[in-house]
Amino acid sequence: MVSIKKSRLSVVHYRLLKVIRRFLYETIDQLKHDSSRESDAKEIVVHYVSSAIVGVFYYWIESDLKYSKQYMAMQIKELETTGPIKAMGCIKGKRGVGVHMRKKPVTLLVA
Repeated sequence: MVSIKKSRLSVVHYRLLKVIRRFLYETIDQLKHDSSRESDAKEIVVHYVSSAIVGVFYYWIESDLKYSKQYMAMQIKELETTGPIKAMGCIKGKRGVGVHMRKKPVTLLVA
């Protein structure tokens, strides 16, 4: 098993998030996007994607690097470009078999 000391793990975690977030901000800024949704959506997307990538990275380490780095890069790219549900093969197209979402919005209560 790959071993990283816990004190160093938080440093690695912070640096990974920082590098990934910087890359995402630069990428988003280069793309054309709707400026009316820019600030809030951009922040949420950057934090969501960077946390997901770091989570997958930790999974890969915890699983003793059982997949090649090329395979992991390909999986992350697939998740980023198609989304997790479609990447799993649950959605086959606009009219194909898929995951059905609720028609009514769900209200979440935060304490």
